[in-house]
Amino acid sequence: MRSFKKRVQNASPVSEDLPMPVDAAAARATFELDLNTCTVRRSDGRSLSLFREEAALLAYMLDHPHRPFSSVELIQVLEPISEGCTLPRVHSNIYRLRQNLIMFDGRLQVLPARRMSYHYSGPEIRRVTVSLLPQA
Repeated sequence: MRSFKKRVQNASPVSEDLPMPVDAAAARATFELDLNTCTVRRSDGRSLSLFREEAALLAYMLDHPHRPFSSVELIQVLEPISEGCTLPRVHSNIYRLRQNLIMFDGRLQVLPARRMSYHYSGPEIRRVTVSLLPQA
């Protein structure tokens, strides 16, 4: 955990007013989420490993695009795979997911919305495996 905080602290600040530089290959990149290995892969070969809870939250958000999700709703998403899920645990998973996605590719973002809710914003991420979560 300490090394993760150090990476985040040493990262240069990003202004939301300035567009992030994206090379031509990255701009054309497509993304896949593999829930068996909890990995997000980019078409250029780069990959990002996530914790199981983070992958489940991202998959749920991708299944319902452009919709904000309350913290309580996200607790219900994690209950089948994570025993004793609490609000601080959900916020911790969302925080790690947000940081990991931005470090991996700046276009992939889980953004906060009103009243302690979150939504996915970014290019489409194709699912390549069967979900860890029961279908609602």
